Amino acid sequence: MKKSSPIRFGCHAFLNSKPISDFLFQHRKDLNLDLRLDHPARLADALRRGELDLAFIPSIEYLNIPGALIVPDISIASNGAVKTVLLVCKKKLEDVRSIALDERSRTSVILLKLILKDKNITSCFFYLMPPNINAMLENNDAGLIIGDAAFAAHGRGMEIYDLSSEWFRMTQMPFVHAIIAASQGFRVNSELTHGLREAKRTAKIRACEIAGEESKKLGVSFEECLDYLQNKIIYDLGPRELEGLKKFYAMAAESGQAPAELPELRFA
Repeated sequence: MKKSSPIRFGCHAFLNSKPISDFLFQHRKDLNLDLRLDHPARLADALRRGELDLAFIPSIEYLNIPGALIVPDISIASNGAVKTVLLVCKKKLEDVRSIALDERSRTSVILLKLILKDKNITSCFFYLMPPNINAMLENNDAGLIIGDAAFAAHGRGMEIYDLSSEWFRMTQMPFVHAIIAASQGFRVNSELTHGLREAKRTAKIRACEIAGEESKKLGVSFEECLDYLQNKIIYDLGPRELEGLKKFYAMAAESGQAPAELPELRFA
């Protein structure tokens, strides 16, 4: 019997996805996966071009990929401060006029603009840049940085705004940073559904092991890595997370940063 083609699955390499991506990598043969690592924005582009069947993508990109389906019950979310989606400011936020934007981010850029609007800050210029906080701040008043690179932004004596915390202040809802989306027409088989469920179930169990490995690579303390994985990151996509996701889409649409007519959430 001819074996089916491997499922092309895109994962990002940030610490927050390691419990999921490591599990999938370890079980890739059983699950028939061809795993590809990249940053979230590129994964969304690859899914849109049909180069991937499934991918962790920035949550806002679901609205920009025709026919995409959301894989249920799993996401990367946070309920309050997350520590890895930060606006780092050299001056008071109300005095900021130029902001460097992490080129790997799309969801966080829109979230930042919603937060600035909420604070009546409307006269900023934005510039896409690689994720190096020193370079970002060299000629700009502030920098938006995401993922593991954000750990290095702490303790610099500057004003730091945690965008997930700001979102919770505005809405009292979780924020969904990334979802797993399937390309149009792709069917998630029962084996992969079970595999993703197991990856999520074991994510917190393996947090200690992963924190030990990754803290050395990132130059971050074991305790900080462990707290991040155990207490800051949520892997669910339950009713509260979906409510927060819909609220984000609605606010993005209202501000002109998403289609005015939002599609229904469709699940794989």
